[in-house]
Amino acid sequence: MAKADKQLYEFGAFLLDPAERRLLREGQPVALTPKGLDLLLVLVRHSGRLLGKDELMKELWPNSFVEEGNLAFNVSRLRKALGEDQNGQGHIETVPKRGYRFVAQVRELTGEAAAQLEESLLRARTSQTRAQPLWVLWAVLAVLVVGGAATAVLQHRAHLTWAKESVARVEELVRAQRYFEAFDLAVAARRYLPNDSTIVRLMPLISDDLSISTDPAGARIYLKRFFRDASGKFPPREPVGTTPISNLPIARGEYVMYAEKDGYAPIVRTVSSALMRAPLGFVFEPPAIRIDQKLIEGATVPDRMVFVPGGPYKLVSYGRPTEVTVQLDDYFLDKFEVSNGEYKEFIDAGGYLKKGFWQYPFAKRGGKTLTWEEGMVALKDRIGLPGPRSWVGGKYSEGRADYPVVDLSWYEAAAYCAFRGKELPSVFQWEKASRIGTLTKYQPLRRLQHGW
Repeated sequence: MAKADKQLYEFGAFLLDPAERRLLREGQPVALTPKGLDLLLVLVRHSGRLLGKDELMKELWPNSFVEEGNLAFNVSRLRKALGEDQNGQGHIETVPKRGYRFVAQVRELTGEAAAQLEESLLRARTSQTRAQPLWVLWAVLAVLVVGGAATAVLQHRAHLTWAKESVARVEELVRAQRYFEAFDLAVAARRYLPNDSTIVRLMPLISDDLSISTDPAGARIYLKRFFRDASGKFPPREPVGTTPISNLPIARGEYVMYAEKDGYAPIVRTVSSALMRAPLGFVFEPPAIRIDQKLIEGATVPDRMVFVPGGPYKLVSYGRPTEVTVQLDDYFLDKFEVSNGEYKEFIDAGGYLKKGFWQYPFAKRGGKTLTWEEGMVALKDRIGLPGPRSWVGGKYSEGRADYPVVDLSWYEAAAYCAFRGKELPSVFQWEKASRIGTLTKYQPLRRLQHGW
């Protein structure tokens, strides 16, 4: 490798060479397993940052399923190689239930300085067989120390310059409502400008405070940003901790949240503060997002359905038709809309000919009630056969079997549910599943009779 491309990591008495996959301690090689060296490289390259267990396992064993105990075993062996005992925190810090953090001070050396340091250490190893004056080694090391200090100062100045320039970019991203990017950039800049007044002012606009509890506790929580990247793909989900989680700062935006606990059905739901934020550019700090989620034993959840806990519920959406509070039982809701292919099974099974599926009387405007035979007359496709209005001859358009079925009446939807042994959710059940009681804090402005 050319000297200009040389890269080393120095921490304490250790020198880590990624290219040669070699760890030296005071010039002497340290025995590490290949996986142990991989683990050390990941930790050192992200020194100071908490790395979640799932993140580490994906990095060390990509495309493979391994038990969490494998990670703990490799961390333990690496600690011993670095001279720590089982609970030593000299280099690797354990964050209970979360992951690990490399806490030793790491200095990255590149180019000529890295090459010279490695060369001097290697020469020191053979000093007993080669007559090498010690003052040469110390002189080289002194030059490197001074050069390293100067490099650190220059790097710090460069970081400050970058951070100051980034603050202006954060403001641009906020104006463009690109909150994920604004948050990530602000957090990075804040490392070098912790008290910058602009970042302090903007953080309430670009971040949310998230607290999550589950019953029972101990669920693993993951968040996935509901935002496509430049390639059109959604990012992978990221582990954020184990419940209870309190006051976790996250970027403002829409998320998919996953809650998983062994023996319980996984929970998938949305997280957003959109309903709690002011429109039209008004600046208000939104209330913290708080999620209280009941878990249910996994074996009791029907396939392709999700569990929604019951309890007293009052509609909270703008324009709600009633102010009453109802008592909801626990219930399950379909994860997916009914497809054309699924609805055709209802037609092919004679669903439009079996009166038993049609449990509700047909009502016409003016209060008149139609007989079942009268009501069924209107439920025809384009050529007069039973089915959705846009179908032809009891069939949907080619290639659209997995598309949601449309052009149905409420009565047909209710009959299909009866065919499947289910029932349509009420407006209370719909809203609780979608909003879970989240208030719309700022209502639309309405024109009054005599002006604003």
